[in-house]
Amino acid sequence: MASERAVQMVLAVVGTPPSTEPGDPAPGWLPGGAVEATWLTADPAAAVALAVDLLRASRQTGATLACGVAAGAATGWGAGAHRRHAGPAAEQAIALARAAGDGQLLALAPTAALAAAAWPHAAWRELGTLRLAELGVQPVQQLLHPALPRQFPDLPTLGAAAALLPLPPAPLVGREAELRGWVTALAGGCRLLAVTGPGGVGKSRAALALAERLAVTTAAAAVAWVDLDHVVSLDGLVQRLARAVRLDLQSQPSALEQLEAHLAELAVVLVLDHADELRGALPVLRRLQAAAPGLTVVLTAQEPPAADVACFPLTPLAPPEAEQLCVSRALRRAPVEALDPPCVAALCAALHGVPLAVELAAARFADQPAAAILAALTARLGGLPAGQDPARQAVRVALEWSYQQLSEGDRRLLSQLTVFAGESTLAEAQAVCQPLDVSGQATALQDSGLVSLSEAEVGELTPLLLCGSVRAYAAERLADLQTPANAARQRHARHYLRLAEEHCLKLSTAAEAAALDALEEDFAELQQALWWASESAQPELCARLALVLHQACYLRGLWAEAERCLEVGAEALELAADQPRSPHDNLPRLAALLAQQRAGMALDLGRVEQAAALAADNLARRQQLPEPELEADAHNLLAAVAMSREAVEEVAAELAEALRLAPADAYPVVGKATHNLAWVAARRGDPELAWQIYRRSLIYRRVAGDTRAVALTLGNLGVLAQDQGDLAAARRHYLESLALRAVLRDWFGLAAMLYNLGEVLLADCPAGAAALAGQAAARFQRLRSPYAEVSEDLLRSAAERLGEPLEAVRARVPTTWEEALAAAGLVLPAVSR
Repeated sequence: MASERAVQMVLAVVGTPPSTEPGDPAPGWLPGGAVEATWLTADPAAAVALAVDLLRASRQTGATLACGVAAGAATGWGAGAHRRHAGPAAEQAIALARAAGDGQLLALAPTAALAAAAWPHAAWRELGTLRLAELGVQPVQQLLHPALPRQFPDLPTLGAAAALLPLPPAPLVGREAELRGWVTALAGGCRLLAVTGPGGVGKSRAALALAERLAVTTAAAAVAWVDLDHVVSLDGLVQRLARAVRLDLQSQPSALEQLEAHLAELAVVLVLDHADELRGALPVLRRLQAAAPGLTVVLTAQEPPAADVACFPLTPLAPPEAEQLCVSRALRRAPVEALDPPCVAALCAALHGVPLAVELAAARFADQPAAAILAALTARLGGLPAGQDPARQAVRVALEWSYQQLSEGDRRLLSQLTVFAGESTLAEAQAVCQPLDVSGQATALQDSGLVSLSEAEVGELTPLLLCGSVRAYAAERLADLQTPANAARQRHARHYLRLAEEHCLKLSTAAEAAALDALEEDFAELQQALWWASESAQPELCARLALVLHQACYLRGLWAEAERCLEVGAEALELAADQPRSPHDNLPRLAALLAQQRAGMALDLGRVEQAAALAADNLARRQQLPEPELEADAHNLLAAVAMSREAVEEVAAELAEALRLAPADAYPVVGKATHNLAWVAARRGDPELAWQIYRRSLIYRRVAGDTRAVALTLGNLGVLAQDQGDLAAARRHYLESLALRAVLRDWFGLAAMLYNLGEVLLADCPAGAAALAGQAAARFQRLRSPYAEVSEDLLRSAAERLGEPLEAVRARVPTTWEEALAAAGLVLPAVSR
């Protein structure tokens, strides 16, 4: 072993495997040649002693050697110079040896405990619970021995850069050469790389391994995983990307502009899985890369996405890797005795080394003889027509065969899981699917290899994961359920609608931030439910889904998607207009609500004439309903349209009608009308009256519990006070408004209040004004707002008052808004929400 070459050693503490003598050193083969030799021994103490002898020899001769030890089930495989070792113990030992430094021996905590009991003079140092590439989150220990170094560099654990990556479903087998090639290409300047290949070949798993490796080897601030499955629009793509990099989207400017600004100064790697789902993604990705020089994109797709994208086709595994994968997966449930080497080799050859097909076959080794599995799959493969892609045929046959092995209840659960747009938890599956025992049946599906139960959560929150090929096949089988299929989709749509409507009740309240996060979590499910409700001609369900999705999209700057949702809902109601309906249905009210929201969207987008027409339609619809409050709010909307035209008297007339119609306890409607009457008073040159009206509006809005509206009114009160020279009152109102905007995570409004406070402090405290103006400018710049220039002007004025160069003052600007307030001597008040 004393060689000049780098060698990583794996010592797997195992039961005696076939064809391997305990303690007998044997040349071995492991993935990609990264591990040059392996030993198998059934004695923990002997494994550690052998590792120490090997490491001592390497230190004496200058060879580079690192060791990993693991206890569990493993097996020697094959014969001669290319013996392979497989099983959980070998996989763990491989990952530990790859992570270890030169002269270092690592073990997982349970293995270290076994070795310490058998070899008392061994000492172990706890390195902590680490997330290692291909190993997941594990407690790792290092052997301390007088003949070995004690200090090593920190392990290449997946730290902050990998915080946005999912845990791998299983250790990766093979692909070392491919991974090295991809890393080399990216290091050489490639910024858009596509991993391509047929379904089931392992693109997603290999791309996740690449992401883990990049999280350790690159200087990226973040490596994020983005699943594009069921993303059906460009706005949906932007929303998914923003969520992946933890960007808290605001209502303005557009979500894409916010994402560009967020990524502009960062080094980020985005790994996009299932990019086939959205062909229009490339222009968006190229625009982002143009705005963000540090952005690297890796994507997976079955076909090359474009001629100018660097594509790396992923082929099936070579026979040694395929056989190792088969053995490793089989040993998770089956005993070593169930493995028949000739059958394993023949089975992997028949399945052309396609990882998904091999894994599905291996999952059944615990239930059926290897020879029977081989015979069944070979017969099915032999009956296929020639000329088709062998890899695709192998996956299809393995999926059909595996599906047929399931019980009727398990088939029903698997098929119903495909009504979810993404992964579902056990609790969600219980609510939407209708098997007798979701937890038990999910375990059965996991044993079959068709479903993975993620270890990220436990209990009812445990995610059920289906790979793309399994999901596509199971979705086909959903049609076999006929009526139950529609019933499952109906339950899915109503389940997420109920949750979304509960969340929407919390919008514009102190709980808005959490409600928006929850809506964003369910965004893809709501979107899928909307399209199904539209296609299945369920107008009321469609309209309600459209309204909740609109609110979620609007408050996140996804305005095109928000408008599209409203249009889908309105079209569904128009198609139902001529159909007989129950006198108790809610369609007229929903039609009015959609018209109102569409008018508001048109107004926000500057389409005043369209807004006026929709607002008039809204009024006409609401006049047919026995709800004066709704008719009053329709006049509020017409007043908003008139305000955009600066038609002061028209605004006053509409607001007067709103207040006449509104019941006294309709606080949201009355508060809105009163607030806008203050605008009328200010336009008429009566600031004192405007002040009084705003104060009255504030009472209504606080009673209504509308935190967003209260923050708006407080800000307007601050502006009035500042215009009248009452700077103390202005400062008080601005601080109250800022506190509420922080609760709402309304960063645009918060930046506006920072700017206003800076203006108030400029004369008496220019240093504080500079801190506030600098923070406001930074936030407006991130939001691509023109107010960034105004804030820069205020910062420049503060620098002039201080008699210092602008850049010197800018360099002292605090990094957070809380620090800026403290630098200005301001304290955030406890406010009434």
